[in-house]
Amino acid sequence: MMSDAVLEAISGSALIDDATNAIIDKAIERAKGGLPSALFEDVALAAFRKLREVDENYYLRLDADWRAAKTIPHAVILRLFKITAPLPAGGGGMQTKADLLVALVNSKAELFRDDDDEFYATCPCDNPSGEGSHNETYLLRGVDFRRWASREFFNIYESSPGDSAFKDALETLEGFAAEGECRSVYLRYAMHENEVYVALHDDLARVVKITAKGWNVIAAADSPVRFRKSRNARALPYPVESGELGTLWEHINPVDDETRVLVEAWLLEAMRGDFPFPVLEVSGEQGSAKSTFQKRICALIDPAKVMLRREPKEIADYFVSARHNHVLCYDNMSNLTAGEQDALCTMSTGGGFATRRLHTTSEEEMWDAKRPVIIGGISELATQADLADRVIAVELPIIKTYKQEQGLEDAWARDYPAILGGLYARMSQTLAKLSSTVVPNPPRLADFAHLGQSMLVGIGDARDFIEVFTRNRNRVVNRAIESSPVAQAIVSLMDKVPSYYDTTAALLTDLTNNHRPIFYDKQGWPRSPKGLGGTLRRLAPALRVRGIMVEHEKSRDGWRVKISQVQSAPVPESAPTPVPVPDTDKRDLSDWLTALYASDLKISVLYGGKLLRFESADEALVREFEQGIQADKPKLLALIQADIKRAKAHGETVRQEYDCPSLLKLLEAEDGV
Repeated sequence: MMSDAVLEAISGSALIDDATNAIIDKAIERAKGGLPSALFEDVALAAFRKLREVDENYYLRLDADWRAAKTIPHAVILRLFKITAPLPAGGGGMQTKADLLVALVNSKAELFRDDDDEFYATCPCDNPSGEGSHNETYLLRGVDFRRWASREFFNIYESSPGDSAFKDALETLEGFAAEGECRSVYLRYAMHENEVYVALHDDLARVVKITAKGWNVIAAADSPVRFRKSRNARALPYPVESGELGTLWEHINPVDDETRVLVEAWLLEAMRGDFPFPVLEVSGEQGSAKSTFQKRICALIDPAKVMLRREPKEIADYFVSARHNHVLCYDNMSNLTAGEQDALCTMSTGGGFATRRLHTTSEEEMWDAKRPVIIGGISELATQADLADRVIAVELPIIKTYKQEQGLEDAWARDYPAILGGLYARMSQTLAKLSSTVVPNPPRLADFAHLGQSMLVGIGDARDFIEVFTRNRNRVVNRAIESSPVAQAIVSLMDKVPSYYDTTAALLTDLTNNHRPIFYDKQGWPRSPKGLGGTLRRLAPALRVRGIMVEHEKSRDGWRVKISQVQSAPVPESAPTPVPVPDTDKRDLSDWLTALYASDLKISVLYGGKLLRFESADEALVREFEQGIQADKPKLLALIQADIKRAKAHGETVRQEYDCPSLLKLLEAEDGV
């Protein structure tokens, strides 16, 4: 209940004269004493109208206090409000609904803008329990703000503002917001003064504050940053302090230890604000629980109504999704076009997208986005060198024993809050080591490398994060080289000459005539020297990983290309195993497969079975094998194609890759051995 002092505070308004204050004070006292008609006497009504003409916002606050105190009947308060509404500017009758809505919002909400001139309102909302309130931030042109404003309007005037009034009021409110303070508004995570803030987006709009000393949950009003909740966002559970991040691996398909380190570092990086984000690529055979892996990772960072998305139809769709989601998670992707891979590069390190604004002829709609992205599919998706250099590849093993879905979900619901608490504790440990951890000669995505090394230091792990990260990145980059016919041609050229220097036109002729792969994607082969120059610039970082330096020089007769062999930085392999290889080019395919029987060499096909791909932890082994079977490549490809055709004809599972023992068995069967 409101005290008498608060209830009578209206008599103390400094914007009206003492005589008017005295009239109002006397009318209120008589109404409280059981004579509400005193409020409607001519002299009292004139005093209330005068007050509202000069101090409407103050009157609205007191009106709300009267309703809460219930000292004066609600019907009396409502009638007084309607009768004393001041005339709009220029006269002409009572205030419109739009005027009333503007005054109402101004009295309750804080209006402001962000750096992109988006307009917001921070509004008080009742707690679900009915006791107390909390603040929530809405886009002025969003559905949530309209619902809040309409509800508040109805509570006072017992009617809806209507579409026309709301539209008129919105234009005025945007004007107030444009003159308001400029603030940054975040979706789920924000960095502020070396601290991480996480919006739980629960019914109380609580926020997790993570510092180098620990973490705790605070009210939205105590947070120095503002968050808005998108329509797709769902609440994070209240985290448990005693949890462990390692429990996560009991709920998803386990991967090797180095991949775990990279995934955990990715989770921490996704919680930071404006840093470049590596793209997390999840691949594996059907039935390897890729979707579950993606959902669990996404649930820890940015749970949503629609957790897994299908591949967008247009490039613009990536950026539209980024405006309303902190994490973008795409499942069951079959391949990525060059444009899509460029868009993911932009999303990883930051960039914008512009298009014509709807219903206009000259205005642009511009979106700037930098978001953590997860992509998943049966085969590897990052085939362009530029994207491959930004990817963390997760290859899930085959699941041998399946469990019931309901049991898995129940177990996850039980451990989810504890895993979340463990994630926040890991971030706190990492923040404590960030300033003191030094990473010499950092690779691309240097901020991620620094964070990862700080994470290992924080948990007492002596490993070198750069080595772990580089091993994974090199595998992805080498995969991109194998997917590019130009890169394969450059590797073939440098296998025969120590260096090369000539015009781009001459190089294109040489590569086309002497080094172009037998099977290749025709769209990936440049048609002009200019096209070759652009392709080489994109491939240059990947080729450097392979030990090949590509440089461009301007000369009188056009651009010249200088290609040379360089010593790539050695990266210790996690499990180096020397493998004996044939010592002569005269060995046939059977000899090579026999010699490499126990190696980790994997062979698969790309582009619908038209191109071979070789993969091994030992890059030198791959080069020697590929060079040694050059003449037998058509035979090897035909062997795999025949096996794929046979499997499809018999309704069997088509193999995604072959090792040496399986290929040797196929070869022996073909030869009738």
